Amino acid sequence: MGFSKNITAQEKIYFPYFEMINVQDAAAIQLSTSKLLKTYIEENHNYTVIVPRNEEGIVFPKEDFLKSIENAKQQGANYLLVAEINNIGKLAILSMSLFEVSTGNKIWSDLIKGLPLDDYDPVLSRVGRNFGTSVKANDDADIYDATAYEQQREMKLLNFQANHFTGLELGGNYLFNETLNTKLGLNFYYDISSVILHMEFEYSSNAMFNFLILDDWKNSDVRKNRTGNFVMGVSFPFTKTKNTFYAETGLELGIVSMKGGNPNIDVKGSGLGISAGVGYLIGRNSTSNFRFQTGLTIPTYRVGNQYIPILKFGIITSFANSAKRK
Repeated sequence: MGFSKNITAQEKIYFPYFEMINVQDAAAIQLSTSKLLKTYIEENHNYTVIVPRNEEGIVFPKEDFLKSIENAKQQGANYLLVAEINNIGKLAILSMSLFEVSTGNKIWSDLIKGLPLDDYDPVLSRVGRNFGTSVKANDDADIYDATAYEQQREMKLLNFQANHFTGLELGGNYLFNETLNTKLGLNFYYDISSVILHMEFEYSSNAMFNFLILDDWKNSDVRKNRTGNFVMGVSFPFTKTKNTFYAETGLELGIVSMKGGNPNIDVKGSGLGISAGVGYLIGRNSTSNFRFQTGLTIPTYRVGNQYIPILKFGIITSFANSAKRK
């Protein structure tokens, strides 16, 4: 349970300004961000934030923790808010901690990253909204207060280097209660940001490389199981980052053949199947990428007298058919 549920309108928080670390125009930014955080906290919660009196244009020095506790007691505050803005390169990191004045115990903290200046307002808006709760500001972005840092990180893929890809797949197909086949595939992708359209030609066989280990593999009594599929589907990336998990689904036009073995059989089946799977995509906004995926195909046709689901897995390397300038 968050401490804010126990706060009353009469209770106060003492906040001796953001500490500025490696920040240009520190005085102006310190004053504006501290007052803005005070405003957002008071707008969203039922208590008063007290900041020391300060002259504009002067950086308020960092208070010693024990001195801040003493000042908070003199102001009649029940809580002390300690916060800092730390610029590292192009990133500004805001960290905040809340302490109970009577015990000195930390009862709340948060940390969030964003780009300097442009991102202070949306960041502080989120902090004020979730202040004192278990919800972290990083987990509470919405369209109205997404930071420039998040937009740059998440939306970068709107400027693709390419969106048409041809891929080669190496993997396996496991025919339930039958055999494990080696699989080769040729894939085509069209990436339109929100979804990825997908087409594949695939062949698998448990005897694909038997000629390497069997002198007379064509005439051997090893049962030869083969599959061939034409797949049309769609993938749904979980994020818009360059590396992302995705889910996919599609329809397959397939054929399964089983011949030989002990007992000897010679059966075939063909028809439609429904597929679903998950995977992980690496380098989505590059001109080459990798996919690790697995899935299951449920056929609507019989092979002999049985339906044979197929568990699929593979690694796909894809290359752009053409690239475009960003």
